[in-house]
Order: sequence, then structure tokens, then C-alpha cells
Amino acid sequence: MLDHDHDDPDAVVQHLLRLTDPSTTANYDPQVVQTRAIALFGQLKAHNRAANYQTRSHKQATADARMQMDQVHLALQNLLYEKRHLEREIEKCRQFA
Repeated sequence: MLDHDHDDPDAVVQHLLRLTDPSTTANYDPQVVQTRAIALFGQLKAHNRAANYQTRSHKQATADARMQMDQVHLALQNLLYEKRHLEREIEKCRQFA
């Protein structure tokens, strides 16, 4: 009846649109059209789940990278604070002499 591409959500949507076109499906048994539509909706749901999983994965990776960057930035700030403190102590020692 209709060929389909499991890897392309746009192709699945196009197949669904063709199923809603009476000129395309006029000669088909309504039960066959309904079965095909259910299969196509299943494919769309699978694509949606995969997209949501990828989105969550990318958000987690971004959050992990941000946390690591914040930790490195905090360590840098601590080192700069320690450097300024030591520079002030050195200056006090020089003024003492």
C-alpha cells in the first residue's frame, strides 16, 4: 500500500497526511487505512520518545559541563584570592624592613 521510512519523522507525517486525503485512499479498505494509521502513529511516538531522550541527554551533559566549569572557576577565584593575599603579605614584609 504505502512505503515508509522508519528513520524520518517527516516521511511518517507525510504518509499520515496521504492517509487523510480521500483521493489517495478512496480505493482502500477503511480497516487497512486505520491499521496503517495506527502503525504510523506508533512510529511517530517512537520518534517523539527518541527526541525526548536525546533532549534529556543533552541537557544533562550541558548541566554536567556547566558544573565542572563552575568548579574550575571557583578554584581559579580561590587561587586569585590567595595570590592577592600573599602579595599583600609580601608588601607588608617589604615595608617592615
